[in-house]
Amino acid sequence: LAPAPEWRSAMQYLLSVHGRRDINPYDSDEDMHAAFERVGVFNQSLQDRGHWVLAGGLVPPESAKTVLPDGSMVDGPYLDADTFPSGFWIIVADDDDQAVNLAAEAAEACANIVEIRALAE
Repeated sequence: LAPAPEWRSAMQYLLSVHGRRDINPYDSDEDMHAAFERVGVFNQSLQDRGHWVLAGGLVPPESAKTVLPDGSMVDGPYLDADTFPSGFWIIVADDDDQAVNLAAEAAEACANIVEIRALAE
């Protein structure tokens, strides 16, 4: 994690990668592995430049469990949709423009759509 003083002067953003059930963004296993390697390089770059907070890939939505306010649990995702989150980064950026630029790098690295949302302060 970045030292506390840096966090106060910058904003945190969630960069979400969204998958689709009907579209595989990779033409082959080789393309997928190349994207994983590019993402590793991008992750290291985020760390080197002080933007890194956290990142991860997500298992398929069929593996999700949904916990309701009463504490009960349902197997499966909360929303059964054609698109679903498949990975994410939480980054630190000075402003929206920098976050957009970092998201563009992320989208290029993973060869997929990346959505940006600022974390509420």
